[in-house]
Amino acid sequence: MLNKLHDREKCVAILLPIFNGEKYLDDLLVSLENQIDVCGHLFILDDSSTDDSLEILNKYENLCFDLLINPTNLGSTCSFLKLVTLGLDKGFKYFAFCDQDDVWHENLLKNALHKLRANTHLYIPTYAILDMKRKVTYQVSKVTALEDFIFENPYHGCGMVFTESLARRIATLDCRHIIQHDFATVFMAAAMRAFTISDSTYPEISYRIHEKNERGLRDLGYLSKSLIDFRTWIRIRIQQARYLNNHLRLEQKNFNLIERFVTSSFRFRLRVVSSLPKLRAVKWEDLVLKTLLLIYKD
Repeated sequence: MLNKLHDREKCVAILLPIFNGEKYLDDLLVSLENQIDVCGHLFILDDSSTDDSLEILNKYENLCFDLLINPTNLGSTCSFLKLVTLGLDKGFKYFAFCDQDDVWHENLLKNALHKLRANTHLYIPTYAILDMKRKVTYQVSKVTALEDFIFENPYHGCGMVFTESLARRIATLDCRHIIQHDFATVFMAAAMRAFTISDSTYPEISYRIHEKNERGLRDLGYLSKSLIDFRTWIRIRIQQARYLNNHLRLEQKNFNLIERFVTSSFRFRLRVVSSLPKLRAVKWEDLVLKTLLLIYKD
């Protein structure tokens, strides 16, 4: 069972925004209670829910949590960044992103802390993908080079666990310039050359796909809508990469790759895109994204 707070320097601040999550929230909270050999404290931010999410929280007396309520809906990225700052203010040394509709397997935090204490700053777990029709074990990509994250993030934010050092960098970001908190987190960890991908052969988190996901793996209908205005879809990602490069004052070569890509010939783009790793777990999604990059014009 998840141990209660006794030493903030050894505990994990579990960051959980919720918004109308009553359908799946019980499953998540039970899985958090069942984390083994680790101390954890929840920071929960209700993003103007209109369902019974808050009433569900009251059933879990064994979970220690601070609760904030947004008077207006901020969205997941701004909510997560707000919770990172709160955890830092409370003196925590380890942090975990948590989505309201997922299920954590009992050893996730234990495995993550073991790796983080070995001089790394971000732990990316092994996932199982869940939807209404199937359960598929999904081993995350092994991408670690910074240049591979310029256009897309192949990892899911749910269950990412990270150190105070990385949290302090995350807290400096302006959420108005960030599409996804997990993209920015992985990008910064890659810039620090300090993140670890799980080597577990068993899932450490079950990532749930459903019609109300704000982001994540989607069905064909979602990507079809993106294709209608693909210039906006890609341009926003390039703008985010530019913002992160400038914000972090990264090496000039990384910034130049972005600028050269958007202004160069098809041949150059083809060479860059061909060298990119697999950006999405689903093959056709990966193909669509890379095709969009090839035909993009700034």
